Amino acid sequence: MLRTLLAPTRTLMVLDDAESAAQVRPLLPAGTGCAVIVTSRSPLTALDGAHRFPLTPLSGEDSAALLRAVSGRDGLDAAHPLVELTGRLPLALRVVAARLAARRALTPDVLAGQLAATESRLHHLEYDDLSVRRSLAVAHDALAASDRRTDRDAALALCHIGALDLPSYGAPLLARLAGTYERRTESALDRLVDVALLEETAYGRYTPHDLVRDFARELATTAGQYHTIAATGPPTPAADAEPGNPTPASAATPTPTPTPATTPHSPPANAEPRTPTPSPAANPHSAPTRTEPPLPSPPTPPIPPWPGTPPAPSAPSPRSSNPVSTRTTGAARPPLNCPGMPRKLPPPTPSSVPKTPSPGVTWSWRTSSRW
Repeated sequence: MLRTLLAPTRTLMVLDDAESAAQVRPLLPAGTGCAVIVTSRSPLTALDGAHRFPLTPLSGEDSAALLRAVSGRDGLDAAHPLVELTGRLPLALRVVAARLAARRALTPDVLAGQLAATESRLHHLEYDDLSVRRSLAVAHDALAASDRRTDRDAALALCHIGALDLPSYGAPLLARLAGTYERRTESALDRLVDVALLEETAYGRYTPHDLVRDFARELATTAGQYHTIAATGPPTPAADAEPGNPTPASAATPTPTPTPATTPHSPPANAEPRTPTPSPAANPHSAPTRTEPPLPSPPTPPIPPWPGTPPAPSAPSPRSSNPVSTRTTGAARPPLNCPGMPRKLPPPTPSSVPKTPSPGVTWSWRTSSRW
């Protein structure tokens, strides 16, 4: 729809920091009276009908002119150390000029000394929202988070470049360091050239910019610390560590010494003699100690049977000499010849018989074995 609306018009469109040709192609107007200016880290050679203008670092004279125009300081020429310490990159020159314009007491010579004295110049090349480190990190993070394997290999190759810190690099050396194939490493280095993080000075030879080299060194240092912590774990501070001495001498692990063999009844060779502890004298005026007996534990109530469960058959009496002590069609009965019971029960006494039984009732006496 955008291309249709812009087709009959005369429009100049600016697309800044394009990622790839596929991102730019749908936005190109269809009319002949429109033009598009695209800035990108990639060469975008896949776009048809485009005129490419690669941007190289500025010359010495152009760098000095940019410093004088933005900072308002006179006397800055191409031979000044700030020109080379910034790598003649427009963003780095802009940051240095902004710092000189913000602080009139900061002279160009003092700032040049700060950039030359530190191991990494990226710390001094930041001001407000301008940062060389952040600009390089955007390109690196986009490669590391990409779905393409070549992009992720390129981010890892940049970390290896910072670990080696050589003037130039080749694919065989980095492939041996990364443990991958040479062709795969060469594709990763070509990808770094596409995003302007490396420069191919000759076929198969790659050289990073000085500021890119500082950024790669920071990546290698951070990756080394991460792998060290991942392998050994974070350091655990000791309990008696002081703020000025995080690792006291007492936290060191002593070297174990072999222990001589001992018998079960003999003390170790290096054991100190034990002094018996005298018992305290009894006080005749003290009250006697009373020991209370332990309280009995409450009885455990029986568990009621589950509803509908038939009662379990009772076990035979251990005192019975008759192995068959229960009836087959009735409840369990004790044998009649149990010890302690008479073999014949005495007849009922006449006093227990009613003298005048009721009519229609027949009385009978039965000797029950439950007695």
